[in-house]
Amino acid sequence: YPGRWSGDPCAQLWAGKKNRFQGNTCILGPDNEPIGLDSTRQGFECVIDWANVSALEFVARSANNTYYLNREMDQWGFYCGNGTSSQHFFTMDEMKSNGWEQNSSIRESKTLSD
Repeated sequence: YPGRWSGDPCAQLWAGKKNRFQGNTCILGPDNEPIGLDSTRQGFECVIDWANVSALEFVARSANNTYYLNREMDQWGFYCGNGTSSQHFFTMDEMKSNGWEQNSSIRESKTLSD
C-alpha cells in the first residue's frame, strides 16, 4: 500500500467506477483500519467528499459486511480527507447515513468461537 495507508485494512479499494466490497467478513487487529476507500485517482491523497457527487461514483460501494473488532465498537473507522479536512475519521454511522455500509455490522472479536 502507498505510504499514506498504515496497517492492513480488510480491503483497499482505490478509486474506480462500479467497485464493490459486499458480503464479506473481516477480523481486524487492534491497529488496523477496517477498509480503505478513496475517490481520487492521483494516488497521493485520499478524499471522500459527500458533497461532490461526481467524485462519489469513484468511491467503492461497501455493504452487507461484518467487521469483528478487538477494540471499542465505536472505534470502527478510517482516516481520509473530506470536503473540509485532510484527516477526517469516517465512522460506520457516517458511512451508513451517506448510503455506504448498508446492512453492515460491527461485532466484538471475543464473540468468535475457536
